[in-house]
Amino acid sequence: MKKVMLSLLVMAGALSADELSPLKTREVQLKILTDANEMTAYVFDKDTEGVSNCNDGCARIWPPIPAPDGEVKAPLSVVIRKDKSHQLAYKKRPIYLYASDERPGDINGDGLSGIWHVVHP
Repeated sequence: MKKVMLSLLVMAGALSADELSPLKTREVQLKILTDANEMTAYVFDKDTEGVSNCNDGCARIWPPIPAPDGEVKAPLSVVIRKDKSHQLAYKKRPIYLYASDERPGDINGDGLSGIWHVVHP
């Protein structure tokens, strides 16, 4: 009965989960790569070095970050996609945005399906 009552108090917002656990939550700042608009950059586990495997429908959800005109310096590089467009890569891994990120600093795609990850420099 005691466990049920504690669960109900947590669900009702009377107690926080922090008050019931030796673990605490804490907000911290992490360094992540972003595009010029400060939107979060992601990598895809199914890509291979220098090759983007996110095309068609995948690329609508995970838009590739276009490579700028001219040369880029390491650790950046350029990947030529299946459609012949040029995509920016970090350490030879193509990088993407996530369509569901609405504001700079959003990381809604991190860990999605266990295969999408924020890029940490």
